[in-house]
Amino acid sequence: RYFSRAFGIWSKQNMVTQTFITNLISHTEAEHASGAWLLLSKVIASASRLPYEKILDAWDTMISSNDVPVTTSCHILCVMGDIAKHLNTDTRDRIIDDLMSWLKTFSLPLEVICAAVETLYQLGRSEDIKQTQ
Repeated sequence: RYFSRAFGIWSKQNMVTQTFITNLISHTEAEHASGAWLLLSKVIASASRLPYEKILDAWDTMISSNDVPVTTSCHILCVMGDIAKHLNTDTRDRIIDDLMSWLKTFSLPLEVICAAVETLYQLGRSEDIKQTQ
């Protein structure tokens, strides 16, 4: 809660810049990726412009990998849900397909399933919900 409030205030003061977000995204591939994704999941809602292509690249890496920690997966899913309304239809459809395929493996931890369902909900808000059935 503290991070969300702090980033909301900093955003109003123009302290959450494109450079800050880009630098934060660059840390999502480092040893401390989980912490970077945690911060990104908190700051994403208060950012005005985002480098969606870099976030989507990170998504592609996660969805194709088998060794992403549970907490990191949940943070990435949170970010994907937050940017859902900014994605074009084709990208949104691809992410929905990725998530549905991932869920149908029946091998995900409960926390990831919960975050994936929430992300599907956010992706489906502006889409026809039948795509997720």
